[in-house]
Amino acid sequence: MGGKPTYEELEKRIKHLEKEVAEKTHIEDTCLEGVSIFQDIFTKAADGICVCHNIPDEPYVKFSHWNPQMNEITGYSMEEINKRGWYQSMFPDPKVQKQSIGRMAEMREGKDIQEEELVITTKNGEKKPLS
Repeated sequence: MGGKPTYEELEKRIKHLEKEVAEKTHIEDTCLEGVSIFQDIFTKAADGICVCHNIPDEPYVKFSHWNPQMNEITGYSMEEINKRGWYQSMFPDPKVQKQSIGRMAEMREGKDIQEEELVITTKNGEKKPLS
């Protein structure tokens, strides 16, 4: 059976725990700073930026991040697009919709996509080029 730790052992353990807490706090602060920088860049970017994750095989995209400039470009909020569907909203022309769905499938497969410009239809019906 182990006996009770000595005062010196407890003191050493406390110092070790304090060091671990300080290191974890530093890491957390660094991560929070990185998140803050990312948020500033993301929200203040002149270009529209949107991020989608877990793209399913069917022709539907759900966005997890959508900067304010995307609202200006498309006329839609991220919530509206996620409800209505990206392809269905932006590409009412079935031919263009099919092309866009194909490009997304290629991205899902990890293919290198060269910059391409498609014409989207905004919420108010305006046609806009989108890279």
